[in-house]
Amino acid sequence: MDIKQIYELLERANSSKQDEFFFIRPLQANVDIALLWLPIDFDVKDMPDFFGPITVYLIKNNDKQYIGLVEDRGRSDLHWYTLPRYRGKGYLSNALREIILPHLFLNRGEQNITISYKSFDGAEPVASALLARTIGFQFIDKNDDLEEYMDIPGKLTMRFIDKESSDLAGGRVQQMV
Repeated sequence: MDIKQIYELLERANSSKQDEFFFIRPLQANVDIALLWLPIDFDVKDMPDFFGPITVYLIKNNDKQYIGLVEDRGRSDLHWYTLPRYRGKGYLSNALREIILPHLFLNRGEQNITISYKSFDGAEPVASALLARTIGFQFIDKNDDLEEYMDIPGKLTMRFIDKESSDLAGGRVQQMV
């Protein structure tokens, strides 16, 4: 999904049209998990493995409006987006650290992400890479360097490796169960 499509999905999730496409269940007060069936008018050409519902985590603000989305593409990738006016306020980082990653680790031992300049405008990929590093993702290739990435647009691959030494250690995961 591209940024425009994610924005449209957030708009639909906040409207009365959500029942047409979403099967939503709460995980915590500020995060819901949903199975999403894309509307017919959505272009899925960038999703060659699309065969049915997509699992997404919907992030809510204090007014219970959906302001962000994390698409689960399995162990190989997560795609995340927060509406511009809610960036830098901790909604996404807290949701990932406290709820989404612990939930994912109930059924998997690792999580990779790929951050590419092709998917973003301006500083967003750098902010995304900084966020990933802050919540515990590490570069897979030792040659990957965030400062180099900022100078030479390309692609970073990161992995959440050591969950035992992070905030996602056993106690937090057990609270989710």
